[in-house]
Amino acid sequence: MIQFGDSVVLECTVYGDSSIGIDWTFDGSSYTSSVEDSSYDSAMYCLKSNVTLSSVDDIDDGNYTCAHSQDSSLDFDFTVDVYSKCKFHLDTIFKKWSSLSQAYKIVLFFRCFHG
Repeated sequence: MIQFGDSVVLECTVYGDSSIGIDWTFDGSSYTSSVEDSSYDSAMYCLKSNVTLSSVDDIDDGNYTCAHSQDSSLDFDFTVDVYSKCKFHLDTIFKKWSSLSQAYKIVLFFRCFHG
C-alpha cells in the first residue's frame, strides 16, 4: 500500500538487442516527467528504465505502463493507488450515502486536507 507522501520507484526491464526502447505512459498518455535515463546492459541484452515518484499525492493515482518499443505483448503495467485517510473516509461515506443520493438526489461535496 502506498501512503500519501511516500516515494515509489517503478522499475522496468525489457529484453532485446540494443535497438529496443522503452516508452512510459500514465493513464494512456505519454509520460516523461520523472523517468530516469534508460540504460542498456549488453551482457544481459536488456534495457532498464525507472520512474521515481517522490512524495506521492492523489494526482499520482493511476496506471503507469512501461511499453516495449518493438513488442507490445512485453509491456508492463503498474497501478499506483495512493492511500490517504481522507480517501478512505470518502469511500466509506460514499458507500453509505450512494443509495440515499440516488433516491433523494443528494449531492455531497468534500474537500480533503492532508497533514
